[in-house]
Amino acid sequence: SIILLDHSESALFTIEQKLKKMNSGVEIITKLINLSDKNSVDEIFNCHNIDMVYHAAAYKDVNMLESNILSGVKNNIIGLYYLLNACEASNVSNFVLISTDKAVKPTTIMGMTKKFCELMMFNFKKDKNCIYSAVRFGNVFNSSGSVIPIFKKQILEENFLTVTDKDVTRYFMSIDEAVHLVIKASLISEGNEMFILDMGEPRKILDIAKKMIHISGKTIKSEDNKNGDIEIKIIGLGSSEKLHEELSEFSCEKTSEDKILKSKDSEIEFTNLDQKIQLLLDSIDSRDKDRVSDFLKNNCFK
Repeated sequence: SIILLDHSESALFTIEQKLKKMNSGVEIITKLINLSDKNSVDEIFNCHNIDMVYHAAAYKDVNMLESNILSGVKNNIIGLYYLLNACEASNVSNFVLISTDKAVKPTTIMGMTKKFCELMMFNFKKDKNCIYSAVRFGNVFNSSGSVIPIFKKQILEENFLTVTDKDVTRYFMSIDEAVHLVIKASLISEGNEMFILDMGEPRKILDIAKKMIHISGKTIKSEDNKNGDIEIKIIGLGSSEKLHEELSEFSCEKTSEDKILKSKDSEIEFTNLDQKIQLLLDSIDSRDKDRVSDFLKNNCFK
């Protein structure tokens, strides 16, 4: 059986219908909950014998989280904390955290929450019953929040595409390949490993914008082609956005699986977790955004 948790009703319904159409014989159980609701999380683990958990429940829009820091921390960090406690109490055998390249030397709230999640998981408890691992990769083509659906929408509704910088690059991988490699990584994990997916060379966002205009049957409007259909506007990087992302700040080694590397990121020590979480909860309750922001900056760099 597969138990699907989501706090988005429409997303949960869509994936449930898609999986049921596969007629795989696997029981599909859906639970409409928010991970930051501890009682709901505990109830699911008490009612089901769960042996493997894949955690992808993170807010990940960089600009959105800059202006919604309390919601981002509550969902990304507090939700994971409750989930890890439930896994330990229920003797879950394998836990996989889906992370991001933005957790490397993080400059954004989103990146810092995910870096904190990595540190929290790898240093959760000394007497772990569970095999913990994280899989870090970049952008997934056509996934929720990626640049592809944004460009598609702009092509349909606007006469321009927006690109932050002419030189900005990002790593990309297909949804199918990312999922396949995440599952493979979870099966070769021996515990406390940071897996890095080999995503090839980063791609220029400007080149992707140009290609999408061409495959839509339209032309680029520019100084050289004033009669073109769609203009590409360079709008500038956000205050915390990077021109280029990295997948690891340390050296990586090969594993038994092609396109899956292993990094040394998991060696960072992280102590007094329960106290840190309580401080975050107190700050969220008091709506103290500055305190939360300072906390992340002080705890995500070692």
